[in-house]
Amino acid sequence: MNRSLFVVLLGLLLFMAACKSRKLATPDTVYEEMKPIKVVKTLEDNSTTWDTYSSRISSRYKDEYSSLSFTAKVRMKRDSIVWVSITAALGIEVVRAQIMPDRVLVINRLDRTYLDSDFNSLSRKIGAPVTFSTLQNAFSGSSLFEWKRSEVFGQTDSTYYVLSNHRPVGLDTARFNGFLEKMWVGIDRLEIAKQEVVDPVQNRQLSVQNTEFEWVNDRSWPSRLSAVARDSSNRTSVQMRANKIETDIV
Repeated sequence: MNRSLFVVLLGLLLFMAACKSRKLATPDTVYEEMKPIKVVKTLEDNSTTWDTYSSRISSRYKDEYSSLSFTAKVRMKRDSIVWVSITAALGIEVVRAQIMPDRVLVINRLDRTYLDSDFNSLSRKIGAPVTFSTLQNAFSGSSLFEWKRSEVFGQTDSTYYVLSNHRPVGLDTARFNGFLEKMWVGIDRLEIAKQEVVDPVQNRQLSVQNTEFEWVNDRSWPSRLSAVARDSSNRTSVQMRANKIETDIV
């Protein structure tokens, strides 16, 4: 099972994580400016209960050695399982995956291989920290990170709240224990525009950016996403566009 497949699956999961089902009063609701800790609390409070999710995602993958386009059908049941089916030309399925809190199962029909793993192994292979809980928390209305209220630092520019788990200046990365996390949240609509996680010890970084949003089923959903994962020797990017988003279909 090659590294590129892991990054493709991560990109799909991060797209789902970015699709936070946040209800607003109307599509034109505008929030007043607030302190960083209030931003985090409001994002948590604005999350809504959901049970199922599905969408069709058009994607493009690129690394130093290859470039490919594919379509993925994604379905998710809250607290339980994610199903992913990746198809290539002529609608032929090339990858099928079942992702659960403690297990990741992948069938690669191209090279006739089968993977039975977990999120710890997946994180090591793709060079970025990811868990089922992290993804689901973001998917249900929070960010990719679980913010500790006592460790939220923030700045504000003309467009975004810039939140992080470390002070914006004077940080000694050599002494920092853990991952450096940062999130850009739109001031007016509290839509998460960008998230970034850096492992300074292992020299790894993951950046996820939402460039467009759509109003679907009384919720604000990202419709375009770009993700870049890099380490000291590799750079991988995934671009995605979601179509036919459906939630809580009875």
